[in-house]
Amino acid sequence: MKKHTLYTAIGHFQRPTTDEGSYPVIMINSREYRANLQEMVIWTCLSWRLLSIEQLRSLYLQKLESLQLFRRRALSRNA
Repeated sequence: MKKHTLYTAIGHFQRPTTDEGSYPVIMINSREYRANLQEMVIWTCLSWRLLSIEQLRSLYLQKLESLQLFRRRALSRNA
């Protein structure tokens, strides 16, 4: 039987505001995880979805292109 690895997002998105401005975070079990732009794109791609690494890579690159962002980070199975 062939194994399949699927990925999905966990937690929920918040945007706390401080005197310096707001910043994106993912809340998981009452813990705050700050996310950079590429991490937010990946989290958004996976939100409410189960995707293979190939599906995630394709959607991630489409989102980066639509946002006119340069690909700064590789999407790796080991990350």
